[in-house]
Amino acid sequence: MTLFEVVLKVTHDCPFGNISRKFSSMKMFVWCNRQHEVIEIIVDKFEEYDAVMKEVSKLSGVLEVSTDHQKFT
Repeated sequence: MTLFEVVLKVTHDCPFGNISRKFSSMKMFVWCNRQHEVIEIIVDKFEEYDAVMKEVSKLSGVLEVSTDHQKFT
């Protein structure tokens, strides 16, 4: 299977679109692991990290949240 990259700017009213508008340093990467849709979120501004995680945890259907907290220490 060929790999490809698509860069989009989402401007409609949807949960992840709304979060990304609130936090300009946030980047999202989405892919399917053949079982679930995986959404990787990277926050460049450390001061926004807790707020982004709080917003994501409010969304229904989130199965697991993991973090690379060592990057910020």
